[in-house]
Order: sequence, then structure tokens, then C-alpha cells
Amino acid sequence: MQLKGTQFRQLKEALLSAFPNRAKLKQMVRFGLDQNLDAIATGENDEEVVFKLIEWAETNANLENLLIAVRDKDRDGNPGNPELKRICEELLQGQTTTKQSYRLMNPCTFDLGELIRSCLNILEDKQGLVGLAVPYNQDPFLIYFCERLKERIGKSHTDNKQPLTLDNYRTSVDTAVTTMKRYKRLLQKGDVICPIRVAVSDFKSSNEFWEKISAEFQDTQNSFEHRFIIIMVSSEYKFFPQDVTQLTPPQFTKADAHEWILEVTDNLGWTEEDRNKWKRYMIDECLESECLNTRLVYEHLEYAIKLLQQNLSAEAFLQELEILADV
Repeated sequence: MQLKGTQFRQLKEALLSAFPNRAKLKQMVRFGLDQNLDAIATGENDEEVVFKLIEWAETNANLENLLIAVRDKDRDGNPGNPELKRICEELLQGQTTTKQSYRLMNPCTFDLGELIRSCLNILEDKQGLVGLAVPYNQDPFLIYFCERLKERIGKSHTDNKQPLTLDNYRTSVDTAVTTMKRYKRLLQKGDVICPIRVAVSDFKSSNEFWEKISAEFQDTQNSFEHRFIIIMVSSEYKFFPQDVTQLTPPQFTKADAHEWILEVTDNLGWTEEDRNKWKRYMIDECLESECLNTRLVYEHLEYAIKLLQQNLSAEAFLQELEILADV
């Protein structure tokens, strides 16, 4: 959390007003932040000390803790300073809104709803090994898909493993099976999700892999209440074993972009005009025929969240997108 110049000045002045002597400020820092004021903020006068205290809080990811400590001190020890309380509450509320927007901005939350619902229907009442296959091999779809599935499964413990690429150059069948054998013990705690990319150049190995992993995990079907979920992706259905459940690939549309941007900008308090500008930039950048290119969508989302993490205004954010569009 970083303060804008006006916010920084208002907080500094309110702190100086609420803590007119250094001793009370030291107590607040010691009790509320578990820090020694003299060690983190020195200066020739109180104004300089307060300035450095706020700078220290920003630099060390303690600004939210400082606001909470000051607000609580204001409630308990300085009931006559409403300005300090108001500033702290406004800044903390802004931080909560920003955190919520960043959660929504996670690329795994963009659409995928129909695909996730299909997975949940298949997984319901299943135990042990479950194989799913999606004929869609665009990076980084597989990573975000597994992250979203983990979230929607909703269990207190679900282990999401890093993707393996099944071919003789990166991960052989035997290596993949050996790796996954180590995951058996995790089924005692919860579900395990294992993403697999099936290389087109060596797609026959997917059948061999499925035969060996099925034999290895046959004893888990009734011995564990949790699920060992293998998700395969490749470019076509023909590259998957017949025994895995084949799913319909995702299809991102302009309506998906609208709904996602609407939810995020509502949390940020943006105007309808700014929201529509962002939507036009995104659609122009990602549209192919009547659908959005998934890889381009994810690249746009990743860039957008980096910009918003800088606490840019809507105007500054849109200017950055315009510069990118002109490149």
C-alpha cells in the first residue's frame, strides 16, 4: 500500500495533531507496531520524525498496521480527534477495496465457469483416480484452469501440482508415473490436481501413461475419500486416452470481457466511460473472428493487474493501455 502525496500530507498532519508529544507517539509505535520509534524514525523535530515513520511503514509493508494502530489509539486514547479517525478509516477502506479488486483481477477468475461446472459434476461422489481431458493447449490456460478448479472445489486442503509435459524430451512416461506415485500420501489430507500437457509429437505415450497410472492408483479407489485428479491438455481429442473424460474447450467472448471488467471496475469505483474504454482496448487487442484469443486475454489480464498494483488512477491506467495499443 502506497499513499498519494495528498494522503501522505493529511496523515502526517493528523498524526502531529493527535500526538503532540514524542512520548505518546513512542507508546503507540511500541504497543501497536511492536517497534522502537527511535530505531525506525529519527529527526530533528516531531514533523520530521512523523514523516519518516510513515515512510518506514510504506517501505516495510506496515502502512496498514500503522493505520490500524493509530485508529485504535485514537478510539481509546484520543476520542477528541475525529480527523485522524476519518483519515485512517478512509485509507483502510480503500485498501480493502483494492485487495478485493486484485482478487477479482486474478486471471483464473476470467470466465471458465461452464468448464468448471462440468468438472464439478464429474467429480461429485468420485474417489481415487479421475482423468479429465481438454483439447485446448494454449499457455497459460492449464495453470489458470487448475487454479480455478482448486478454488471451486472448496475443500480446506487441495494440492495443485506444477504441470508436466509428457514426451521423451522433457518427461517420459516412467518419470511422470514415478513422480505421481509420491503424491499418494497427499490423498490422506485432500484432493490432488495434476496437470499434464500431452505433446503432439509423442501422443501415443498418453495411453501408456494412463494404463500405468491407473494400475498404480487402482488401490486408491476405495481406500481414500479424496480424489487424484489428472487434467490432460493437447490440441485435439485424438491425443487422449479413451478412458479419460473429455471436456468441451473454453470459448472466451466479448460478453465475458464485459462482465469481468464491470465487476473489477465497480470495486474500483470507476465511471462507466472509463470502464467502456478499457473494454474497447481489451477487445481490440484480443479479438479473433467472433471470439477472444485465450493467450492474448491472459497476457492482457496479467499486464492490467501489474498496472493496477501501482495504484494508478483510471486515467493513468487507460493511458498505459493506449501506449501499449500503439506499439
